[in-house]
Amino acid sequence: MAPDEFSALLDEDGVRDVREILLEIKNGGVTVILSPHRAEDINVLCDEVYRLQKGKLVN
Repeated sequence: MAPDEFSALLDEDGVRDVREILLEIKNGGVTVILSPHRAEDINVLCDEVYRLQKGKLVN
């Protein structure tokens, strides 16, 4: 079963490397959609945050 969290099976260096790659992609003008669970990933990677609750978008 594959984890739904991009950083779930990575060590600290791997997490840092993936974050750097995602930031490079984002800074290149590409929209990246993530569903991170870690607050740190949200704070570092996301410009906008949307939440789902019981299948509905909430503010």
